[in-house]
Amino acid sequence: MQASSVSMTELPFPQPRMDETVARLAVRTFTPGELIAAAEITPDMLDLWQRKAGLQLATEPPGRGRARRFCLLDVYLVALMSRLTRLTGSQVWAARSLNYLAYAPFPVTMQGQPLELGPHLNTRRTDLVMDIGEAHELFWTRSWHSRPWALFAEDSHVDAGIYGMEVANVADLDVLVHRREGYFINATRRLHEVDQRLVAMIGEA
Repeated sequence: MQASSVSMTELPFPQPRMDETVARLAVRTFTPGELIAAAEITPDMLDLWQRKAGLQLATEPPGRGRARRFCLLDVYLVALMSRLTRLTGSQVWAARSLNYLAYAPFPVTMQGQPLELGPHLNTRRTDLVMDIGEAHELFWTRSWHSRPWALFAEDSHVDAGIYGMEVANVADLDVLVHRREGYFINATRRLHEVDQRLVAMIGEA
């Protein structure tokens, strides 16, 4: 009897689905006050991280006299920036590593240099403002009870100015933490907390 075979096309891998709360939030924009409250920072931190540390947000400042509105990815980046800065003690390292995470066309680390994307940066920004689904999956999926997304940086990389983080989708984050020396963030949990604060502020179910 001939053994039957099944092609890979008949058994597709399940595609990740955007979290429903993220999808509802992603069609909105947010005031500076909403961003600051959701990320649990102060106004001076936001200004400092952009001007001095070099954090690149997806939205760009409007013309003079117009109030700035932020996209959902901006809120997430600032929330992660807050956590990374507290963990590593380096605003510049945190900002440049998040720039790689959000805008680099492929995973990359670079020693001693800020991210230089040139024309790619503006194109990438536009795409991400229009659709957060264009960002890394960790920003828009929320299976944090089973396989959360984690960000990891080695101590030595932070000290040496090697920018960029490892991104892992793990079943047991505690096991991974105990095997490596460095800084970990459960990004899925952190962003879920941000979602809940935004929902509370704007009244979305």
